[in-house]
Amino acid sequence: MEADGAARLLVSAARSPSCAAKTSSCATSVANGRQQWPSTITSYFKKAAEIAGRSDLRFHDLRHTGAVMAAQQGATLADLQARLGHSTANAALLYQHTAKGRDQLIAESLSNLVRRT
Repeated sequence: MEADGAARLLVSAARSPSCAAKTSSCATSVANGRQQWPSTITSYFKKAAEIAGRSDLRFHDLRHTGAVMAAQQGATLADLQARLGHSTANAALLYQHTAKGRDQLIAESLSNLVRRT
């Protein structure tokens, strides 16, 4: 599979709501409508990572990245917990670490809000 096809498959897998909580036991469909099983997705991921020069990456890193990006976009702890299928809030807290870097943005937004009133 060429790099573009592998990249499309990875994006499809990362966005699949059926795989949000169970990356090891689900299948996802791609543009052609066929199901791809975890072993197939892992195989494509490894090829894409090698092509990108990042053979150190794991498929699970996509899940972590997606959760961190959701937190950066304002997802609450409850949102992350539900999206990732975590039974406790402590597990979802792992993805909130980078949201702390948003302090400056939040402060600026609050300042702008105060100036408008």
